[in-house]
Amino acid sequence: MSAISRSRPVDKSRAITQWCAGRTVLHVGCANSPNTVRRMRMGTLLHADLVRVAAAVDGIDIDEEGLAEMRRAGFASVHRADAKSLGGPVAGLRERYDVVVLGDVIEHDGDPQGLLAAALTRVAPHGEIIVSVPNAFYLWGFVRVLLGNEVTHPEHVAYYSQSNLRELFARLGLEIREMRGYYEPSAGRSPIVRALKAAERGLLAVFPGVSAGIVCRAGVA
Repeated sequence: MSAISRSRPVDKSRAITQWCAGRTVLHVGCANSPNTVRRMRMGTLLHADLVRVAAAVDGIDIDEEGLAEMRRAGFASVHRADAKSLGGPVAGLRERYDVVVLGDVIEHDGDPQGLLAAALTRVAPHGEIIVSVPNAFYLWGFVRVLLGNEVTHPEHVAYYSQSNLRELFARLGLEIREMRGYYEPSAGRSPIVRALKAAERGLLAVFPGVSAGIVCRAGVA
């Protein structure tokens, strides 16, 4: 049996940017497809936050349309590449990075261990990998299912729990240095949604295990 982190959940983007500040970063899934334009308009595109705080950031994604929108918005170092190709040469990328970020990526892939193994080939010695995923035990996800309507991204093939992530990382020889529940920012949302999100954050202070997702950073054990 694995204990759930009792730490108060965090704003996902804020946590990831804090862990990446001043470091070289490879951002896998940088376009946040299919929400690139909406995220840029709302000011919630993670890649934009990383560019503001990191020493250098390169991004990859398989969504060429989203990448084109990012380039038009001024993001120059974003490249079309599959994360599983990272074990070989990829034009425009460094050989190694202080941090490789996979923000809400592995739940799209049927072979998460293979994907993470490929990403690890780009992590510099003493570097870290950062992963965020939707939480299998998200409270409002359960509520929606009880009402007969599961809400999930159409391309997701898995949910994850803290125990699942610990086991997955252990199989790759990774040591989790920090794991937290996360909540989504309410910037750009309607007043009603912002109020509901604020109430949710208050509930998460008591029951952190039912947060919207999980974010963690890990290094080679």
